[in-house]
Amino acid sequence: MKICNLASGSKGNSTYIKAETTEILIDAGLTLFEMETRLNSIGVNPQNIYAILVTHEHSDHICSVQRFAKKYNCLIYIHSDLFFAKRQKFEGVADTELNVFYDQDFYINEITVSPVALSHDSCHCVGFSIYSGGQKFSIITDLGVFTQEICNHIAESGLVLIESNYDYEKLINGTYSPFLKRRILSKSGHLSNEDCANAVKKIAETGTRNFILGHLSEENNTEDLAFVVTANALKTFSGERFSVEVATQKNISRIYNLRGEI
Repeated sequence: MKICNLASGSKGNSTYIKAETTEILIDAGLTLFEMETRLNSIGVNPQNIYAILVTHEHSDHICSVQRFAKKYNCLIYIHSDLFFAKRQKFEGVADTELNVFYDQDFYINEITVSPVALSHDSCHCVGFSIYSGGQKFSIITDLGVFTQEICNHIAESGLVLIESNYDYEKLINGTYSPFLKRRILSKSGHLSNEDCANAVKKIAETGTRNFILGHLSEENNTEDLAFVVTANALKTFSGERFSVEVATQKNISRIYNLRGEI
């Protein structure tokens, strides 16, 4: 299974996954042009995308979902809560073209998709664990609190993409309004660098050794701050080797192969 984060941040999110014969996206929050450009840059023909999994309805995750799916005739998967409460977010897509999933595992060809509920100020936000060929990749961004339930869900993943949204001091002393600061700090907001580092330590205890830090705030964080906090937390695992990469809004991540990074 190969994984590449195409973009991560408040201006657009998308992750590409290739199993043995099936290629999917988690979210399509960039413009259609940017989605096509970034896929082409890693040698992927957008026509080969079989399905798009939607984490939640915020625009930085669904910007081009409809246009991409219509142009390339791929499937759209959304949680039942989005289908029944936020159907207007997918206006122009026939009900028969939307594939509704619930809280249970489901299948896309040879891929097993296991959703997990995340605490975020959306109608319903989910993370995913993706299984194929004996490998597991998990993605959890847009969450205000990391719970033991989430940790158990993503345990033993070969690679985890997790949110490291803000530096506490930069947020508190920054220019955001008091309301927005409270929103971000709340249990339905986002994870700080420290929250992320603590979560990564717990995930590492289950055997995960590869991490991508994502959804960084452009105003309240930096790549260096996010990396250093998590890297320092992992130093408690004496003698263990870890891979930690920071995903950004402008750049594509490395391509990961869970049988060995390429």
